[in-house]
Amino acid sequence: MLPAVERPHCTATVGAPDPRLTLIANAHVSLDRPYDVIADDGIDHMILRGLRDAAQRGVRMRLLIDDLHSTGTGPLLLGLAAHPNVVRRLFNPFAASRQSALSRTLGLLADLGRLNHRMHNKLFIADGAVAIVGARNLANEYFLRGSEGNFIDFDLLVTGAVLPQLNEGFDLYWNSERAYLVQVIAAALEPTDASRASFDALTQPENIPAPPPATDVYGKPAFSTARAKRSFHLIGADGRTCADSPDKVDPAHHDPAATGSVTQRFLKLLGTAHTEMLLRSPHFIPGPESIDANMGFTDRRTVMVGPMNIDPRSARINTEIGLAFDSPPLAHTVMSAFRVDELSAVWRVRLGTAGPGVHWTAVNPGATDDECDIDPDTSAWQRFRSFRLSWRVSEVQL
Repeated sequence: MLPAVERPHCTATVGAPDPRLTLIANAHVSLDRPYDVIADDGIDHMILRGLRDAAQRGVRMRLLIDDLHSTGTGPLLLGLAAHPNVVRRLFNPFAASRQSALSRTLGLLADLGRLNHRMHNKLFIADGAVAIVGARNLANEYFLRGSEGNFIDFDLLVTGAVLPQLNEGFDLYWNSERAYLVQVIAAALEPTDASRASFDALTQPENIPAPPPATDVYGKPAFSTARAKRSFHLIGADGRTCADSPDKVDPAHHDPAATGSVTQRFLKLLGTAHTEMLLRSPHFIPGPESIDANMGFTDRRTVMVGPMNIDPRSARINTEIGLAFDSPPLAHTVMSAFRVDELSAVWRVRLGTAGPGVHWTAVNPGATDDECDIDPDTSAWQRFRSFRLSWRVSEVQL
């Protein structure tokens, strides 16, 4: 247990980009950001312009991006990297065949043993003193701004004793031999000045960003408002962090089972529960190591958060990061925001009584079909596609 004076402090964020934009706008020394998914859309444009402005103020910028999902973002990210104080690296990159989804798919098939291993870490560190951790990618649909659908996601803003561990973990990946300067992998198509001008044009805001809500889902002021008033609502918690080694992407020379992966540590912590275990999961993959849960609670006092999944892919293939906090007040605060019994489209699942399959029962009565034996809210075409993929994709890859 950490001494009380060194306890990390946390606050939860749901939906809004306000905490990230506020940290970027007020950074003085450094901004470090490893991510596996970015998008060429409004949210990312807003954040990238903020990063550019911070770099122009003299803030050192280190961006570490997994290369798998960077298709089509080359001009955008090369333009940002053309600014002073910005260094961008690609983790486990495609060496060739980068320009289109088709060429990348062919390159993936040709070098599957290496490229199939991805960096799934998601982290945002400002001035080495404040971090945002969770499972949120940087795209419209992860901030409730998608035009076709959205993901309800969760972050924790943390400061205190866990920051040295998070900084050390980021440095380990940044200095890994598997992290390459973007200029080495993807040559700029324009001179530096033109590349910067292209970045400005690509990220030009279409409209003035809406102000953050006066209060968040917990009834607390927006983070930008709290910072302006120097009045933060933080919760003290004993915390610890764990991260997979970047060498996990090289299975020929690294055995996750021997070093203790994030997945194994997460399972071990779940095993300490005495009375109750709650998991928040976007999907479920059956198997001995299969719970895709980026938020978990044990005994209403331990909170686990991160992009890690308890599934074969996270256990053996991708790199992950996770944090655990021992704090009944934090657990109560977060759980109060995810009252599933009050939500629509929430179902209780059990094994079917007639043959293979599962039976779905609506938790909140009033759904179109309170009871069903097929996946709710799916079309016949969607179910056919899932069935077809089940024959082509190994469960280990899920």
